[in-house]
Amino acid sequence: MINLLLVVIGWFCFQQLGVDQLPNVELPIVSVATSLRGGSPAEVETSVTRPFEEIINTVQGVDELGSISREGISIINIVFVNERNRDAAAQDVRDKVNSVLTRLPPGTDPPIIDKFEVDATPVLTLAVSAPRDLKEITYVADKQLKQNLETVQDVGAISLVGARTRAVQVNVDTDRLRALGLTVEDVRTALALQNIEVPGGRVEQGQRELVLRTLGRMEVVRISRESLSPMSAASPSIFPGSRR
Repeated sequence: MINLLLVVIGWFCFQQLGVDQLPNVELPIVSVATSLRGGSPAEVETSVTRPFEEIINTVQGVDELGSISREGISIINIVFVNERNRDAAAQDVRDKVNSVLTRLPPGTDPPIIDKFEVDATPVLTLAVSAPRDLKEITYVADKQLKQNLETVQDVGAISLVGARTRAVQVNVDTDRLRALGLTVEDVRTALALQNIEVPGGRVEQGQRELVLRTLGRMEVVRISRESLSPMSAASPSIFPGSRR
């Protein structure tokens, strides 16, 4: 009688067990993504991927190590043994990667070290198409779809793939730069130094406190002989105004 009672209770409890289609399983997998803008796959493989692989191989508990080197990006996937704690493994990888950052080529973005999350896998994909310009489609998908879907309950994150964001193209007159004794790198440096916005501090007015901000973004660029001269090539300046 007691055995039958236990069987009935067990069967009833079994019927009440919840089933998760995508259970939150903590797999000991860590990824390292690094960007090198303008780098060819061979350059990314030699200058970024290989130094990281050599140092990550020394981490305890590595089971599999794979990498993908594409134009401008390096992705390294590290699979640890099941007995390895995922958080501790990610911290060890982070410490090893930080020790070789000085060996990376100039212009390399800081590596992004992330742990593999099963429940972070996209569960729904929407394709947006229209007989319009791609920039306009990107704006509509971002402002009218993405931002509205982000407010839906239980939505973790939404990402846009294939979007075209606004960018400013600077056409350089090589003959004029050569006459001024300058290079394209001087123009790039000047744009980086002049086209910035920095905090300007705070001002107290009675019971109010105002936050100041220095506006340094340029809408139109004017390059003149005075702003980019051979004497100031080490620290060039580009001033907003009309283009000559």
